[in-house]
Amino acid sequence: MKKKYLLITICTLTISVFSSDTKNEISNLGAMLLIHKTPTCGCCKEWVKHVKENGFNAHIQDHQSLLEIKNKHNINPEYRSCHTAVSSDGYVFEGHIPSQFITQFLSENHPDAIGLSVPGMPLGSPGMEVGNRFMPYKVLILYKDGTSGIYAEVNEKMLYEGAVLLPELDEYLATFNFKRVITNMTQHGWGDALYIKNYAIPTSP
Repeated sequence: MKKKYLLITICTLTISVFSSDTKNEISNLGAMLLIHKTPTCGCCKEWVKHVKENGFNAHIQDHQSLLEIKNKHNINPEYRSCHTAVSSDGYVFEGHIPSQFITQFLSENHPDAIGLSVPGMPLGSPGMEVGNRFMPYKVLILYKDGTSGIYAEVNEKMLYEGAVLLPELDEYLATFNFKRVITNMTQHGWGDALYIKNYAIPTSP
């Protein structure tokens, strides 16, 4: 007697392609950020999505004015941006900082620092994507004495370093019977991909 099989999808896999090192996402799990912003700030909301997608436990607190928050955390005017994030251990992360630098900073020892900043709102930074426009920018480390230094420089080439390329990912996941069904890419050439895995289940004859 010939058996019949029912093909059903019982496993899905969503992967951020063209992302930073996967180890960063794992190490961020459970790391808490309290993000202070104004209620109408759209780019702030996009940055919150960015840090959540990279494993941070983000909580939002809206304020009509952030002046008191920035003064409280000793963020000088020249280092300010549209939102201020504070980690559970008291470090501040001002503006559109890529999540991998927050991860890196929190894994290091900086007894003389209060945190990091990306002053202003540079185009192409996380939460400030506007088409394919991009401007290089610096991530600053802020010190307790009010001075700063360059913690990292971000240029367009850096966006592509350590990326997971779709053809390579398709080939690898195909060995586990996963098939890409949805791809959502940004203008910069990175984004998310949804993979499904099908199983053949025997049914009654």
